[in-house]
Amino acid sequence: MSADAFIDTNVFVYLFDETDDRKRRRAETIVRRALADGTGCISFQVVHAIEAKSSTAATARTGARASPCSAGRTCGRGGLHVAG
Repeated sequence: MSADAFIDTNVFVYLFDETDDRKRRRAETIVRRALADGTGCISFQVVHAIEAKSSTAATARTGARASPCSAGRTCGRGGLHVAG
C-alpha cells in the first residue's frame, strides 16, 4: 500500500463538526475515499491530537472526562469512554 494523501487533524475535526455541514460532508468524502482506495495515511501525532480535541470537547459539553476505552469494552463513541 502506498499513501498518496496525508489526512491532517482538521479533516477529522470537521468530520464530527455539527455546525458546518459543508466541511463535514467534504471531510467525509476525503476519509471515505482514502479508506476505499487505501491511499490515505495519518500520523500518530494526528491520532493523539484527535483524542485530545475529543477529550476537550467532551469535557466542555458535559463536564465529564473522556478517556481511551479499556481493552474489551465497547462504547460506540469513536474509541472514547466518557467517565463521570
